[in-house]
Amino acid sequence: MTSRRLLAIAFVALLVACNPSTATTTTGGATSTSSTSSEPVPARDLAYGYEAGQSLRYDVMVTQDITFTATGDAPGFGDASLPIDADLVTESQGHTTYAIEEGQSPDTFTIDIAARFPETRVAGSVNGDTVNSLEEGGVEADLARIEPVDVTIAVNEVGRILEDEFDDATVLGADLAALTGLTNDLFAVPVGPLFERGSVVTIGDRWETESSLDGKNGPVEARSESEITDIVDGVFVIETTTVTDTYQVDFSEEFRNLYLEFAELESDGEIPPEVRDGLDAIEFVITVDESSTVEVAHFDPSDGLVRSSTKTSATRLTMTFRAPDDSEETSGFEITLDLTQMAVFTLDR
Repeated sequence: MTSRRLLAIAFVALLVACNPSTATTTTGGATSTSSTSSEPVPARDLAYGYEAGQSLRYDVMVTQDITFTATGDAPGFGDASLPIDADLVTESQGHTTYAIEEGQSPDTFTIDIAARFPETRVAGSVNGDTVNSLEEGGVEADLARIEPVDVTIAVNEVGRILEDEFDDATVLGADLAALTGLTNDLFAVPVGPLFERGSVVTIGDRWETESSLDGKNGPVEARSESEITDIVDGVFVIETTTVTDTYQVDFSEEFRNLYLEFAELESDGEIPPEVRDGLDAIEFVITVDESSTVEVAHFDPSDGLVRSSTKTSATRLTMTFRAPDDSEETSGFEITLDLTQMAVFTLDR
C-alpha cells in the first residue's frame, strides 16, 4: 500500500473515529469567594433563561494566527510536497445559531448548535511565497477555513453540559488533526460561563468548576475559574479562564488493522515477516498540549442571555505519521501547528 493512499484513508478515518466520541461535561468542587464594594451594586442568582422553541443567533468574527510546519520523507502530503512552512493570519465572518427545545428532565434543554463561516480572508506566507487569497486552494485553504459545526448538546439552567445520548459531539482537535479546518471547539459549546446553582453573586465574586470531556484514550480534564469583573447597566461582565490538560490520541492500532486488511490478512492469523515489519512501522499519534481559553461574557440576568462574548484560545498540536511506502520502505511526516484564535460573538436581536 502506498503511504499516499494510507495517508488519505488515515485522514478520513480520523474524522470517523473522532466525531462519534461524546464530549460529556460534569462539574464539581465549585467554590466561591466574595469581595466587598464601597458602592451598592446589584447581586443576583444567575441562571440561563432558555425557553423551548427559542432560537438565538450570534454574529461571529474570528481572527486567527497560524504557524504550521510539516517535515518528513513521505512521497506527498495531499497535493503539497514536503517540507511545508506556513505562517498565516486569517479573518472569518459568520454566525452561529442555537435552536432550543425542552430536555429529558425538568430545567434541562437540548441545543442544536449550527455555526457557519462563509467569508474568510488570509494574509501570510507558505514556503516563503506570499499568500493573500484562498481561491487556489492548497494547504493555506485547509488551514484557514473553519468548517461548519453541527452538534446537539443537553444543558441545565446553569449552563452545565449534561451526560447525554447524542453522538455528534467532537473530540478536541479532531478537525485540526484531519486538516479539514481549524479547531471548532470554540463554536461547539454555547457562549457564557457555568454558574453555581442558588449562589447570589456580585462584583468580585469568583467560582471554580472542573469538567471532563470524553476522548478516544480516556477523559480529558479541564478546570475553569470565573470572576465577575464589572456590572454595567445591570449586565454582568464575567471573565472565565479554562485550562485543558494535555492529551494524546493514538490511532496506530487502527491503521495497523487497516494495513492487514489491504494485505488480506487477519490480525489474529499468521503474519509473514515482511508484512510484520511494515505493520510494526506504522505510527499515527496526535498530541495536543495543555491549552487555555479566556472568555469575557456580557450576561443579562433579566432574560438570562449572553449579549456578547469574546473568546481567546491558544493551542499547540503535533502529529506523527509513519507507514510503508511504495517500495515498502518506511516514510511519513511530522506536523507542528500553533494556533491562536479570538472569536467575538454578538447577539443578533
